[in-house]
Amino acid sequence: MRSGVTVAMRKMLPEHPETGGVALDAGPETGDNRRVFPATRFTAMDCYDEAKRSDIMSRIRSKDTKPELLVRKLLFHAGFRYRLHVKTLPGHPDVVLPRRKVVVFVHGCFWHGHAGCPKATVPATRGEFWEAKIRGNRERDEREIEALLAAGWRVLVVWQCACKKRNLPALADRMKRFVESGNETRLELGASDFKLRE
Repeated sequence: MRSGVTVAMRKMLPEHPETGGVALDAGPETGDNRRVFPATRFTAMDCYDEAKRSDIMSRIRSKDTKPELLVRKLLFHAGFRYRLHVKTLPGHPDVVLPRRKVVVFVHGCFWHGHAGCPKATVPATRGEFWEAKIRGNRERDEREIEALLAAGWRVLVVWQCACKKRNLPALADRMKRFVESGNETRLELGASDFKLRE
């Protein structure tokens, strides 16, 4: 059983008169045979303390994610050869096709704020922090894409929600047409681009 107090439990339990935290019959820490959990220790959406949540968040990958590996596999299967995470280009694109002058970004819908996507909802806890962070990510992405376009690169953004199994044939076909076309300079592909094909 995970130790911790959920929001529902906090509503049912009495507050400790001195600290304002939740008092449980769990130990002698308060002198009256009850253990106090500070009011700020747990949040509505989180059942972990700050150290555990930090450890979990630190394990989220920034490259070689499942959607990125899938996009790379589709491009390779279509006959394209590429380089990965080129550090000399703005934004360190996930995939670079130098002969075609094409860069591919595979964006997570939450982290990069995919507009209109159900995966891109802002958490209720610390909403201002998350809105600022995601807004900053979007602004940075836009600056990097503009720099790439100005340098003569063509930019393809594939959103995480487009990488569903049912969308793979259409996704592969659309990516191939973009890479081979030379006239399109920028394209974003999300799940909504494949709704008619479901």
